[in-house]
Amino acid sequence: MKEMNQIEAVLDVLSQKINHGSTFIQRRYDTGVAQFNLNDPVTEQAIQSFEKQFKLTLPSEYKTFLRLHDGAELFMIQGLGIELYSLEKVIEMTIQAKEDDLIHEDYDHFLMIGEMNEGYVLIQTEDAKTDETPYMHWMFHELSTE
Repeated sequence: MKEMNQIEAVLDVLSQKINHGSTFIQRRYDTGVAQFNLNDPVTEQAIQSFEKQFKLTLPSEYKTFLRLHDGAELFMIQGLGIELYSLEKVIEMTIQAKEDDLIHEDYDHFLMIGEMNEGYVLIQTEDAKTDETPYMHWMFHELSTE
């Protein structure tokens, strides 16, 4: 049996909980039955095309996620939760954010991969060159990151 990496294991457990109806969650300000949508996988060719277009190598963990699910909506209650974009939408949103100066020259090395808590989930591509460096960031709409 093939050994699962951490991303595969987390998504496997999440899928099992969804299939068993364990979707009632409590968040800071609300509770409810959360909705989940895990998209179909992206093709290896699409990943390679993306990396060629942006002249970068995506982090291995993110590529694992894309090979399992080309985007997802997680823990959605009343339209709020975590949206991880499809690879096609990552391209669209990253280009749009740069055109709108949402990602300006200080953030040239960022890819916009999703939304969460009225902010954006980003990959810092310079930090993503090695798996040892934290590369995930969350950007407030006011352009500060964590």
